[in-house]
Amino acid sequence: MLAQFSQLQLLQRLLLVWQCILRVPQ
Repeated sequence: MLAQFSQLQLLQRLLLVWQCILRVPQ
């Protein structure tokens, strides 16, 4: 259960970072 929760948190952070990267125009 802990492993699953950790994976979910990691995925959420990755999505947040991905959104930030997409928001910044390069």
